[in-house]
Amino acid sequence: MRFSEEMLHRFAIQAQRMIEESDRWDVKIEKVAEALGLPAAKGEQFARDLVVMGWATSTSGWLMPTPFGYAEIAKLKRPVRRWIDHHPLTVNAILMTGTGIIAGVIGSVITYLMG
Repeated sequence: MRFSEEMLHRFAIQAQRMIEESDRWDVKIEKVAEALGLPAAKGEQFARDLVVMGWATSTSGWLMPTPFGYAEIAKLKRPVRRWIDHHPLTVNAILMTGTGIIAGVIGSVITYLMG
């Protein structure tokens, strides 16, 4: 299986879900891979990728998300927030346009009422 960013994201979300369901701060990499129907070696590769990205730490087959990793995984669960984070200029342009329209409408209403 070739590298898939979508599969890496699914792995990260599954790891966090399994941690939330347990009373531990970490999860066995092999168990996460098994839950997704992946071979253990692929799970190890995804775990290494998460460590390199700064999303998790890994020791002796266990994976523990970092605070940064928790924040990034939360974004994966909310696609709109993720889109907003990836397109700040577009979001700013939309907000500025909306503000301008609202200001124009308010100005027109005030002018109409005073005139």
